Amino acid sequence: MTVLRWKPDVAPFDDPKIREAVIKAIPYERLVTEVCRGFCTPVQNLVGVNTPGYVADPVFTTDIEAAKALVAESSYAGNVPSFEVPVVNGSTNMAAGVIIQDALVAAIFTCA
Repeated sequence: MTVLRWKPDVAPFDDPKIREAVIKAIPYERLVTEVCRGFCTPVQNLVGVNTPGYVADPVFTTDIEAAKALVAESSYAGNVPSFEVPVVNGSTNMAAGVIIQDALVAAIFTCA
């Protein structure tokens, strides 16, 4: 399982529109096919399906245009500060990190 977390009190993640833009910019299908080689299953909740009270959340989908629109509406429109996503060198997370970085550059940092 891989989880991307951020501190909501640190720029640029202090703006909910940036957080939502990141979620929309991630290429989920590409991660499943290229990083997991088709052996991953996107989860619909971080709670197991056999847990009492389990409710499936919608699967995240990629929407670059929506991500760009959210960035343009954010308090950082045209000037999103850079940030780092640390990953362990050589892990499968490294490949995922590169794919996510490419998507964020295309969606978030070219919205001016």
